[in-house]
Amino acid sequence: MSEEQERPGVLDAVDELEELVSTARRVPLSANVMVNEDEVLELVDRIRLALPEELVAARHLVQDRDRLMAGAEQEAEQLLATAEQESERLVREASERAVAAVSDHEVTRQARAQAAASLAEAEEQAATTRAE
Repeated sequence: MSEEQERPGVLDAVDELEELVSTARRVPLSANVMVNEDEVLELVDRIRLALPEELVAARHLVQDRDRLMAGAEQEAEQLLATAEQESERLVREASERAVAAVSDHEVTRQARAQAAASLAEAEEQAATTRAE
């Protein structure tokens, strides 16, 4: 049975249920009405029989959506964890390079200072030697 054929049956049954409730005998001094239980239950059964394909399809859609969302969330968490690890690695490498650059600079500065001191000492010895 196609969806177009099912819908009028459902809508007709809902219309009948509405008609049954709206024309039912009112209970005095309340908003309640009295309806024929058999008629209401028959309409509910007709509605239930007309809906299963739509409900099953909707239920499957919801389950598929939930499964896709869970998979997407898991993938996002994995991507985030990977990105955080990569970020930490890059920061660590940059820090190590900075330390190495500072260390190289310090070694160069010390070497220049030593060279200047050696040159000054050599010039002093040369001057002393010339003076003698």
